[in-house]
Amino acid sequence: MRDVSGESRARRYWESNYQRPLVLGQGVEQIFATLRAIRSHGPWVDLGAGPFSVLWALAIEHADSLAAVDIDAEALEIGADNWGGYLDGAFVRSLVARRLVEARDLARVAALPRRYTRGDAMFDQWPFQPAPIITALGLAALIPTDSQLIDWLHAVLSGLTPGGEFVGASWLAVGRDSPLGTLGCDGLASVLQRLGAVVHSCQHVRIQDGGEFESLILWHAALPDQ
Repeated sequence: MRDVSGESRARRYWESNYQRPLVLGQGVEQIFATLRAIRSHGPWVDLGAGPFSVLWALAIEHADSLAAVDIDAEALEIGADNWGGYLDGAFVRSLVARRLVEARDLARVAALPRRYTRGDAMFDQWPFQPAPIITALGLAALIPTDSQLIDWLHAVLSGLTPGGEFVGASWLAVGRDSPLGTLGCDGLASVLQRLGAVVHSCQHVRIQDGGEFESLILWHAALPDQ
């Protein structure tokens, strides 16, 4: 496994957040439970993936392949280079100890086919075929305007196959306004429904001792079957 202790932001974030045991109350438990609720089978696209797709893969039981998309090529490289080593690391061991992850999850994820594509997961025409599973975990609160957020949600839903599922989550920073935070769960659900989605759930989770972040908005939506 390659050393990831360099000075770049992507590497520092990887080291500080995901090379140590799980800290409860940061939203990971709720994200895992929501991802476990995905029932679609087939290819999975992770937008704004960074190096973290391996973590979420542990909870997405029916994905048979991964396409990870991020604008930061180094973040994708960290994820690719450390996939197997991460499954043996302190964070995942703590997930197993808390029974959020089982041995069968580790074996499944170790063998998951995956590819990595550099692209702007907010604004590009994404280089993937429509998929039954799309996630965007940590991305939506970075979108700067109401209209861009709505356009982005529409684009994501357009990337789903009929009946496909979209799980999104984004941490809201202390003292920083964002269109997602202004919408909240009620507004977000209304937008998703106007765009033709069925909203299975939306949660506004308060972060415990979150430092930079005060809360998390987490949702699970799907397209109707056709």
